[in-house]
Amino acid sequence: MVVLYLTDDPSVEQSYVYHMMQTCITNIKQYIKIHVSGFIGRTVSKPKEIQDALLPMLQELEHRFYSTESSVSTWSKQEFSKIDMYQEYAKYYSMISEHIAAKNQSGLVMTIQDWSNWVKASHFHPDYVKEWVLQLLLDLHMKIKVTLHFQSEFSDEKLYLTISQIVTLSHLSEWFLDYLSRMAAKLSEITISSRPEVIKAQQYVIQHVSERITLEEMASYLNLNSSYFSRLFKRELNINFIEYVNRVKLQKAKELLLQSNKTVEEISDLLGYSNKSYFIKLFKRDVGTTPREFVSWDRSQRMMETV
Repeated sequence: MVVLYLTDDPSVEQSYVYHMMQTCITNIKQYIKIHVSGFIGRTVSKPKEIQDALLPMLQELEHRFYSTESSVSTWSKQEFSKIDMYQEYAKYYSMISEHIAAKNQSGLVMTIQDWSNWVKASHFHPDYVKEWVLQLLLDLHMKIKVTLHFQSEFSDEKLYLTISQIVTLSHLSEWFLDYLSRMAAKLSEITISSRPEVIKAQQYVIQHVSERITLEEMASYLNLNSSYFSRLFKRELNINFIEYVNRVKLQKAKELLLQSNKTVEEISDLLGYSNKSYFIKLFKRDVGTTPREFVSWDRSQRMMETV
C-alpha cells in the first residue's frame, strides 16, 4: 500500500508522518491481526517525480530484509557486504550439529541469536543469507541420513520454496530455530552415539523397524557378548536397547497413524507386535494417549491451524 502525503514544509511535518504511520501499523496489528512495516520515501516537488521515487521502493525488495516487525524507517538504497559469508560456515555448522546431538535447546537458541546478530551486523545480501541457511540444512540432512539412515520429512524443493518466501531476517531466524528444534526433537528418538557398534545397532533397528528384534539377536549380529552390548548401549544412549527399539517403533507408528489409512491392528502387526493390547499400552505410556486419541488430537490441531 502506498500513501501520498501533501505538505508545504516536509521538514516540519516529518515527525507527524512518522507518527501517522505508526498509528496505522498499530491499528492494522490490532484489528486485522497481521504485522506490517512502513518506509518513508523521499520528498518530491513535482507529480512526474512520484514515479521515480516510488519504483525503487516497490521493485527493490531487499531493503525489507533487515526491517523489524511493525517498524517505520526511512527508505534508502541498500548496500550489502562483499565479505564471504561461508568463512563462518564451519563454525556455525559444528555448533548447531553439537547442540542437536546433545538436545541442547538453550544452546541452539543462543547460537541462532548469535548468527542473526552476525548477519545483521555484516549486512549480507538476503539471497546470500537464504542460500547459506538452505545449504546448512541440506548438509545436516545428509549427515543424519548417512549416519543413521534417517530421512527428513522435508524435501530439498520444499525447503528451498519455504526459505525463499521468507521476507525478513527476524522471520528467517525464528523459522530457522524452530526447524532445528523440531529436528532435534525428532532425532531424540534415535540419539546419535560416537561408538560404531552402537551406531550400527541404531541403523539396524531403523532399517528393520517392522521386525521383532531381541537384545541377544542384536549382540550376535554385532559379534558381541549380550551383557557387554547391553551395558555399552545403556552407557552411550542412557536408555536400554529394548526401550530404544520400542521408541523407534512407536515413532514409526505415529507416522503411519497420520500418513496412512492403516488400522491400529494393522500397524501393530506391521511393527512386529503380536499383541495389539501390548502395543496400545506401550503407545499410551510413551505418547500419553491411545493411538486413536492421538489421531483425533492431531486432526483437531490441524483444524485450529486452518482456522
